[in-house]
Amino acid sequence: MQSSADGCSKIRGEFCSPESQSKGSDFNESNSNKKSGVRLSWKNLSVATKPKSLSLFKTICRKSKTLNEGKVLLRSLNGAAEPASLLAIMGASGAGKTTLLNVLSGQNVKGLDISGDILVNNERVQNKIKNISAYVQQEELFIGTLTVREHLLFQAYLRMPESFSVKEKEKKVDNVIAQLGLTKCQNTIIGVPGRIRGISGGENKRLSFASEIITDPKLLFVDEPTSGLDSFMAENVIICLQKIASEGTTVIATIHQPSSEVFLLFDRLLLMSEGRTAYLGKREDAFGFFERVNYPCPLNYNPADHYVHTLAIIPGKEEECKAKCEMICDSFVSDLKIPLNGYESPVMLQQKYSTQTYKVGFLKQLKATLWRSWMSARREPYISTIRIMQSFVMALIAGLVYLRVGDSESQDKVMNINGAIFFSVTTMSFGSITGSLFVFPAELPVFLKEHKLGMYRTDVYFISKTLAEFPWYFIGPVIYSLIYYFMVGLRLDTAAFFLSLVVLELLTQSALSFGYLVSAVSPTIQVATGIGPPLIMPFMLFGGFFLKDRSIPVYFIWLKWLSWFKYATECLQIIQWDEYGAIGGCSGNQTMCYHDGKSVLVTNGYSASNFNRNIGLLVALGIGFRLLAFLFVLIRAYRAK
Repeated sequence: MQSSADGCSKIRGEFCSPESQSKGSDFNESNSNKKSGVRLSWKNLSVATKPKSLSLFKTICRKSKTLNEGKVLLRSLNGAAEPASLLAIMGASGAGKTTLLNVLSGQNVKGLDISGDILVNNERVQNKIKNISAYVQQEELFIGTLTVREHLLFQAYLRMPESFSVKEKEKKVDNVIAQLGLTKCQNTIIGVPGRIRGISGGENKRLSFASEIITDPKLLFVDEPTSGLDSFMAENVIICLQKIASEGTTVIATIHQPSSEVFLLFDRLLLMSEGRTAYLGKREDAFGFFERVNYPCPLNYNPADHYVHTLAIIPGKEEECKAKCEMICDSFVSDLKIPLNGYESPVMLQQKYSTQTYKVGFLKQLKATLWRSWMSARREPYISTIRIMQSFVMALIAGLVYLRVGDSESQDKVMNINGAIFFSVTTMSFGSITGSLFVFPAELPVFLKEHKLGMYRTDVYFISKTLAEFPWYFIGPVIYSLIYYFMVGLRLDTAAFFLSLVVLELLTQSALSFGYLVSAVSPTIQVATGIGPPLIMPFMLFGGFFLKDRSIPVYFIWLKWLSWFKYATECLQIIQWDEYGAIGGCSGNQTMCYHDGKSVLVTNGYSASNFNRNIGLLVALGIGFRLLAFLFVLIRAYRAK
């Protein structure tokens, strides 16, 4: 057990005041002294998981005693969260804390049967509660390459209505930064764990709060705000929540194992056990309540630890613990009557409710998301620095390996140049795909969260990602061509050089689009990097370099039409060989002899007449793969909603 810093005297002085000894908690305190806000109440609230639908086989084979029934999570709860106050929900694991928070906030309720009423200022809200509330989940989801201020500006631009000017939104961001003590780190990169160093854990949590109070919500739901933080940071985080509550927001938070100092910061306390309410009222009144039910807090104990331990189900003592918890819950219900009415402000609620999905229009969404995507791409090493260095290094390697092979007049020249061409096609393909595999698994949780909040449309997000990353993937082939083309000694003709560059650009975009597709269907980065390379191999094998078209098995013949390797390799060889003159070095004992450039194309099964077709098919593959990637992102966004 965690002891209070100042010992039992401090705890008893705080919890055993004469006012605390009155019977029950004062739910009837005067509303006239409260700041403007909303009162959230719930009446006869019960929650159970929906029964699973069994297959015919499982239905026949199950035991007769096994019923396909849902599990009861919450049982006939009544309660209220007062305006401008901080309500802490506590209890042992499995008590129903997070379930209650999710049901009250309307978050993550898929698969649940919910009965009872949820009211805001005595008005039933149903799904409308999301319009006047904000939800801070336990896991912080940010684009780690942005600074704190940039992140909040993006939130303000898209979550505050168009009626606010840009200057007003920026002023709001400045106020929120000051309010939550983020001034010193406002220009610091948020960071990516394990890759990019950024702000601390406590600052991360405060940034989560700042992101939500940008819109001035009347209700703020917070899931485990102190999870993973040390006691000092945890206390600072709860002080932030207390400050938010004091300025008019009703704050409801689930808390796990608070220190005694943190516990003293709560205004009100909701203790749960086995899906029931064991206590709800002022924090200081809980001490007297547990004394009356014969479970007083011992000396030098942290009251929070004592309450949770008292209401826990201990393995090996299940029946005894359940009976004790039932007695405490029954005592609370018989002791208190919680008024669910008496605080009304229906006009304010009607003004807050809105059926508008997005706060700003398409163009403003695109402008903001494109700005963020560009800032992120510019600072993301996998897209910017590494991509450029990769193009430079691989071009240098290709140039050194195939150095001046184009100057040779022997028959080996043909094989060497064709090898250099296919090496370039493979290098540009794998380089593009490797970078794109990280795009959606890393950002999709952020996108899904923001999309659910109605910040921007799916097509806006996808278009902005495509446009923001295009320059970095465009410059790669330029750097590669400028180095490798002349080191290898390919055809010295201005038109030939620029045509080769165009082919490499289209090849890069086709491979990039395929990488987007793999990225969009992969739930994690590990899955994307695991399935990406194996999926590329068939396209490379049937690209015409390792296996001629006539040798491809009939059941794989369709794959060659999806291979950008095939179209790019053929185009680059056409550029190199179509107008090439005589090739020397042919002796009588050679089984294969190339007399000129056209004979090279004929031997490889290529035709100059296919050039325009191949260019068109490279464009089609780039667009087709990208549309499929967008479709999968759209499906995931729809399922998340």
